[in-house]
Amino acid sequence: MVPVIGNEPAPTTTEPKKPAQVNERAGAVQPGVISRIIVFIGLAAVADLWANHNFGFGVRNLAVPAGLAAAVGAVIKLAGTVFGESSVQTAISPFRNLAMRFVGPLITVPALAWFAVLLTAAAATISSVTVFAEGESDRTTIRIAALDRPDATDSATVGDDRQMKHFLVTTTPFGRLFRVAATGYVTESFTVYPPMGRRIRLGSDLAVLPPVLFRPSTQGLSFLHDGAVLLILRARAGGQDTLVTDSGHAGSFWFGRPGPITAAMESDWTNELKAMSAPEALIADHILKWKKARPLSSRLGLRPGDQLRAELLVNGTLVCEGEAILSGSSPIDVRMTDVAVR
Repeated sequence: MVPVIGNEPAPTTTEPKKPAQVNERAGAVQPGVISRIIVFIGLAAVADLWANHNFGFGVRNLAVPAGLAAAVGAVIKLAGTVFGESSVQTAISPFRNLAMRFVGPLITVPALAWFAVLLTAAAATISSVTVFAEGESDRTTIRIAALDRPDATDSATVGDDRQMKHFLVTTTPFGRLFRVAATGYVTESFTVYPPMGRRIRLGSDLAVLPPVLFRPSTQGLSFLHDGAVLLILRARAGGQDTLVTDSGHAGSFWFGRPGPITAAMESDWTNELKAMSAPEALIADHILKWKKARPLSSRLGLRPGDQLRAELLVNGTLVCEGEAILSGSSPIDVRMTDVAVR
């Protein structure tokens, strides 16, 4: 029996520490990081598609970056097979660390949560109305306003080299009503829902209104040369609306989308003047002035069946007038007649 000297504890044996397990894939990205990267890429793709659809900007072809990422992954996989996966991971580790220094803050859980919240809020309240021109048509002025804020009007032109226009609008998940007007087309109202917005095609979603050509008489042309005022009015129950006021042009007037002055129209005008026994010089002068048509338009919405009235006033006195009813889609040619001044 071995005596215990003093209070010395009995000797104990300690097991040697096992060396820390070495990750054979040194520097490999952890599965959690990969998952967050996938979530970030998915959110970015949704944001890009939303922006591209509504506003016309963003990555035009998502297959390009996706294909590039797939190609890089395939090259790394092939290199790992040939040279060994640990060697390849060690070689690319500095580049991956540099990339993670910039990408890391974007793929944290709080950052991804904020990204998702902001994207959801934007997609639920911000949308667009996209208006497409009618083929290779002339320039057309588009006006859009929310029905609950009719004074806040946004306008732009389409046609020629600009065949479409995106209008940024705010809406709600339950939709918001907007009135869309275009020169020479029927004014309509549309409900805009997020996140897809609304696409409108002139000539299809907005029906074409016939343009009206008002041609002043001989006396009317003379009065216009001396400063007469032209009014274009729309009849309505209990009164009339003033659509256009104009002066300073001694010629004809296109109301709505200007149309071409055809040879058939010139022939009809010539026959009309000959039937009135007008001399050749007067016929040539009138044809020349009627061909110089000034385009006019109104901010008020028009519909088929509206009755228009053109009046020439000299010092407030009516001297010439003409009327037309909007129907069909062909141009309406109106020769204004003189009014006897009392």
